[in-house]
Amino acid sequence: MATKMFISSVSGGLEEIRQQVASFIAKAGHEPILFEADAFAKNQAGTMIATCLRAVEQAHIYILIIGYEVGYFVHDAGKSVTHLELRKAIAAGKTIYVFAEEYIKNFYFKEYLRIYRQLRDSEDADSDKPPSFEAVIRQIGSMSVKREVLNILNDAYQVVPWVFGFQSSDDIVRILKQELSASLEAHIALRNSKQLQSLDKVMLAAERFEQYNRFMEDFFPLVDEIRLTRFEELLRKTQSHLKGGTICYDEGAGIISELVTVGNCDATSLYYFDGEGRFELVALSGLAHPRQTSIPLHDPGSYVASAYREAIAFNPDDGNRPPSTEIFYTDQTIYLCHVFGRFVFTIHFPIEDQAVDAAFLDGRTDDLYAGLLNIKANSDILELIRFILCAGGNERWKPMRDGLASR
Repeated sequence: MATKMFISSVSGGLEEIRQQVASFIAKAGHEPILFEADAFAKNQAGTMIATCLRAVEQAHIYILIIGYEVGYFVHDAGKSVTHLELRKAIAAGKTIYVFAEEYIKNFYFKEYLRIYRQLRDSEDADSDKPPSFEAVIRQIGSMSVKREVLNILNDAYQVVPWVFGFQSSDDIVRILKQELSASLEAHIALRNSKQLQSLDKVMLAAERFEQYNRFMEDFFPLVDEIRLTRFEELLRKTQSHLKGGTICYDEGAGIISELVTVGNCDATSLYYFDGEGRFELVALSGLAHPRQTSIPLHDPGSYVASAYREAIAFNPDDGNRPPSTEIFYTDQTIYLCHVFGRFVFTIHFPIEDQAVDAAFLDGRTDDLYAGLLNIKANSDILELIRFILCAGGNERWKPMRDGLASR
């Protein structure tokens, strides 16, 4: 049985492109489905629309080609026929390929999404409700792309991972060849595989287990000294197993963008609050170079003191202090400050590539924190450190004073 491919587009100005794409599909052994504009003029529009939508539902693949014109507009629905076809394909869960003329694609990604982000990130924005299409259009004002054309592209981008730009039918044919070939390879691989679970997930789980397992092998020799007299070795081992990577964030509307890339943890430090207004340095590892070994609780420039003050602000009467984390950063380093009881454990990740400016990063600290913990087994390792410190927090320890200046 031939694969049915529905070609959806406004026909005005795209007649030749539609026919050339259909010709490629037919020569490849598939069945192209097209409805030309004059069919709506020669027949009852309502009947033709219903026929179109049934054809979309019966197709295996839906190909959307977006040009400058809108095409036949259904006033009762407030949308063009092309838009209704797209909605039907989305509702029916069809495989969808979206092609937009280069200028339209660039306008959407550079202008429409720029305004979308501005509205979403403004002080008056509703955090639970992303900006509507109408709100973005009002903000843009005068446009060189028709509103309905942009609306179709916006709806399509909510469900597809990629929008392909084109200047001619050759571009569309070339991309379809690549995409259909990749789909065939994926289908063959799936049929030959007994295991349907994503290989990527299996590999990530294996890497996470291996990272955690190596940490545990390093940690277990310290178990017999759980009274925590070897803090420096514990920090050194922890640092060597905390990994870096690329952290992304969800912009909304299905848009995932890169936030920052960090290297593996290159330093850690551990402080203990003496209960009388000061933090004493217990141990450190790697490239940590603290400016002082004894920090006043109300030191405004100390990340350690700031993190602890934030923790006690939420639990002022709890002497044991529940786990709490604050995140700080400079143009070179991201610092995680974990408050575990009276301990403050800091972790340093070097910034290798920052995709956004500092002002934008200020509003994404939750994404930074979640992203760092989600890298391999980082969260598992930190949970074990929390258990160790909280379990042994009342034991004797020796502040690191001697030899610190030489580090």
